[in-house]
This record gives sequence, C-alpha cells and structure tokens, in this order.
Amino acid sequence: MGYTRVMLRIPPALLGCALAATGLIGCSIEQSALLPEGDADVRVLPDSGGDAGADSGQDSGVDSGPDSGPRPDTGAPPDSATPDSGCTPSGTGVELCNGIDDDCNPTTPDGSGDPLIGVPCDGADDDLCNEGFVTCVSGEPVCDDTTGSTSETCNGSDDDCDGMVDEGVTTLYYRDDDRDGYGVDGTATPRCSAADGFSTVGGDCDDSHEFRNPGEAEVCSIEDTDCDGTIDEGCTCTSVIRGGSLYSFCTGGLGYYAARELCRSRGQDLALIEDAAENDFVVGEVYARGLGVAYVGLHDDGHEDDWRGSAEETLTYSAWAPGEPNDDCGRGCDEDCGVVGWDGRAASTSWNDVNCGLDYATVCEGPAP
Repeated sequence: MGYTRVMLRIPPALLGCALAATGLIGCSIEQSALLPEGDADVRVLPDSGGDAGADSGQDSGVDSGPDSGPRPDTGAPPDSATPDSGCTPSGTGVELCNGIDDDCNPTTPDGSGDPLIGVPCDGADDDLCNEGFVTCVSGEPVCDDTTGSTSETCNGSDDDCDGMVDEGVTTLYYRDDDRDGYGVDGTATPRCSAADGFSTVGGDCDDSHEFRNPGEAEVCSIEDTDCDGTIDEGCTCTSVIRGGSLYSFCTGGLGYYAARELCRSRGQDLALIEDAAENDFVVGEVYARGLGVAYVGLHDDGHEDDWRGSAEETLTYSAWAPGEPNDDCGRGCDEDCGVVGWDGRAASTSWNDVNCGLDYATVCEGPAP
C-alpha cells in the first residue's frame, strides 16, 4: 500500500486527533473533546500510485510512513502540546481588578497588577482617615476599612483627619489675673483644659481688683463695681466716664458749698466745663437723670463779676443765658454761684447764676479711675 498525504491546519495540541480523522492513528476521548468544530482542515489526497518519497519534492502535508493499517491510540497528545484556553490577553495584559483573566494565566490572582490594589483608603464612616486598604473582591476594588468613625477629641491632634486640630471640642478661657472667676474680654484662648489664671467667664472690667467684676453688687465708691458700664447706679451719685474724666451726677438738695464738699469727699470737685462739647454732655446727663437744676464749678463769691471754677480756676469757656449773670435773685440777695438746667428745658444748655444757699443737685468731676 502506498502513502496517503494529509493537508492539515489545526492547533498543534490537537494534531493527534486530527490525524485520527484520516484513520491513520488513534485519538483518545480527552483529545477529541479538545478539537473545536471547524478548527481543522483535514483533506486526504488520493494516492498517486507512487512512493511519497519519490514525489517531486513538494512537502505539503504529513508523511505518515508505510501504510500498515490503523495505528494504536496511545491516549495522550504529543509531549509538546498544551491545552488551548482560547484566552486573548486584554489591554496591556496587566492583571487588573475587573473579573477578567487579563494576562491569560489562571494562576494569577485577579487585580494582582492593579495599581489601585493595596492603596490606603477611607471607608464609609464619618471621619476622613485612611484606616484600610483597597482590595479586589469579585472583580471590584473595595476598601476594607470597617472601623467606626473616629471622633475629634481635645488632644492637640487631628483625630478625624479633616485637616483641622481640635475643632469644635475646645473651650474658651479668658485671662483672669486677679483670680476672681471673671476674665477680661478680648483675651480668650481655646484650650482643652483649665489652667491657673484663666476663667471660662469674661466681662471683668478690672482684672487687677478681685472685688470688681460682674458678680459683685454695685457699691457707692466712684467705681463701676459690678462692671455694667455705669458707676454708682442706685447710689446718691451715679458716675460716667468721658475721655479721661469721671463725672458724678448726685441727687438730693445741697447748697453750693455743701455740694463742693460732697465732690471733694469723693476725690473730685464741682465740674469745670471747658468747651461746648463738654457743656452739651453735662447738661444732657443732668436732664437725662431728671436732676433738674444742678451746681457746677462756677462762682464769683469774694471776687464779684470775676467768675472762676470751684478751685479758683480761670474760665476758658462760658455759656451764660442772655442777661446772665445778673447777680439779682429778685429778693435783694446776691447770686454768686452757677448752675445748669435752670429753666427745665432740655433744649437749653445755658448757664444761670443763683444764690449759693439754694439746694440743688450736684455735678462732680475728677480723673477717671
């Protein structure tokens, strides 16, 4: 029997089963199962009647050797054959986390080449801290941060990783040098805990005096004892600071010289008005407090028509009403002392001279404390 030429176009791994189609060799069940339909082109050429070795030299197939009948099935493919998975590498062939065998190697874990895998990450909690790492789960990158939310605590650290330290958990402490429990406004500092010389309460108006603070009752002392901005309220004299001066407006009826002694007992004197702005202020306070007529530092007692201040200062300003001072009380008495608020009209800021023995309110002035 002559040789038979077979033209094959098959994967090398399935060569054995392809040859079996010619009846020349056997094919195991396992091999035939690997042969895809239509994946091989097997053609048996008719015997030309001569020895294939005596052919014209064209080697267009596989020389099967002498025809000695069907060859036994060995049950195994040639040694060089490997199963064809039919896999085509995707993209660059880098194994990404996508559920696809990108590198056509089933032993390589999904996502083993993905640059996202292993990156620190923050889970679905309220903080912004990277407390986990990206892992590949079922073809999806997943953050394995399962910790709870990290809350900000007052410790000088950014616990919740939001870029801010101790936000919302500090307490404002005010400087309290006199240790009276009240600090000075404008000195507040955020702190995590109390410290000596600090208080959580502000409003102290004199941090050098432990008995001057918002917790004290007002004392008639020409000081704002309770730090409410008004001096000696509820007392015979109430005081107001203007510029560098402390003005005290005292109720009750006193003659000029008794009024002067009251002022001096307080470390003040009868108010010496030196310009129009000061005059408007003093008269306005007198009317606002309902004092009526009030003595100020004006007199010409002992030096008629030479008006001076309570301490004999020379006047640099005057606001006498028209026709005043006239030194006439209408009853044959002298008018040697000056007052404001004499006509009871808030619109009037003019002065008048009166008899020094009449009882009126008092306006004192001295240096501000």
